[in-house]
Amino acid sequence: IDLKFNSYYFAGEANRKIYLGNVTMPLLLTEIDTTLKSKNEITITIDRMELPFKYVQINVQSDYFFVSDGTVPAIFRGKTGTWKATYQPSQRTQFSNQVFIDSSTVAYRTRKENYEGILGLTNFGLKGSSKVNPGLLQKQVDGIFDTDGVLMNDPVTNKILYMYYYRNQYIVADCNLNLVSRGKTIDTVSKAKIKVAFNSDRNETKMSAPPLIVNKNGNAYNGLLFINAALIGKFEDAKMWNQASMIDVYDINTKSYIQSFYVYNIDGKKLGRYMVHGENFYGLVGTHLVVYKLNKLITSRYAVKQKR
Repeated sequence: IDLKFNSYYFAGEANRKIYLGNVTMPLLLTEIDTTLKSKNEITITIDRMELPFKYVQINVQSDYFFVSDGTVPAIFRGKTGTWKATYQPSQRTQFSNQVFIDSSTVAYRTRKENYEGILGLTNFGLKGSSKVNPGLLQKQVDGIFDTDGVLMNDPVTNKILYMYYYRNQYIVADCNLNLVSRGKTIDTVSKAKIKVAFNSDRNETKMSAPPLIVNKNGNAYNGLLFINAALIGKFEDAKMWNQASMIDVYDINTKSYIQSFYVYNIDGKKLGRYMVHGENFYGLVGTHLVVYKLNKLITSRYAVKQKR
């Protein structure tokens, strides 16, 4: 289905509907059925419009949806169907990469006083408690850029995962942010190949050369990790690599590689964001939303077997 714009991202799935947010229209939510045949637009309302928003993100779960902006920082929660969200005042630390674990818990990436990355967790219910786990992200070069990556939540197993951009590693934690395991991808780059420089005039650290990206993006579902590989493999077809994006699939429990599959370009555009639910792989390719049905070799490895 052609969405006409390339500014969409996946906000979640609920009740056989796919929800898309739009970075250019922060409070607009697009609802599409899983067969891509019907489309509906929803305008969300929040009760604190005066806040200095910069990067609003919408997340949809089964009964709840969330509007958040880590630069404020601010979190809003509402019921799906009413689409009205109220401010949750417990979050005091700026954050990014936020994923919502349940109706009152959010995991995120934040920073230490020296700006190094660290993963945190907040329950914005009645207690409003927060915690960080300083041992999850591992510094290799600077602790700022070398720990960049994607934070994910597996909605079936309730595990929290983190995939590094610049090295062949990922982290698995439980819903309380305790380490479960560390895994490696089939790529061979185990140390981040980045160069950083400190600007004393501005008192800031920045990259001094383009980094080597190992993993572009990731998504976790039902015990599996789906990674958009950034580097061509030794035995990969270079022509095919230019025509499609490669998704490598891993079993989190056994720390094993399952297989890879291609998601083809549309109008010369490569796969951007993506999401897995049930037997389907949903991807945003340029202005298009596409759906692929996953084969049985992949779905048979789900941690929780799918009901038919």
